[in-house]
Amino acid sequence: MFVDGGLARIDLFRPGPRTTRGVGPGSRVAQAMRAYPGMRVEPRAYEENERFFTQRSGANAIRFETAKGHIENVYAGRWAQVQYIEGCL
Repeated sequence: MFVDGGLARIDLFRPGPRTTRGVGPGSRVAQAMRAYPGMRVEPRAYEENERFFTQRSGANAIRFETAKGHIENVYAGRWAQVQYIEGCL
């Protein structure tokens, strides 16, 4: 996602690419929690039994979206844009 001409967010939706800590779509939630301790946990939009796990670092963040005990999607980038649902405001 680009905002004001600059890269603001990267989304991972398919298994393959991973974060520098080895977590990506298809990883188990427990693996993400070990790799990123202290994440904020919130209910996932539209899926009340699933969760968002978010870790902020200054102006940036990484967010994991769960599905059935696994990571379904990963969003990384600027804090505000990482919080967008479905890639929009």
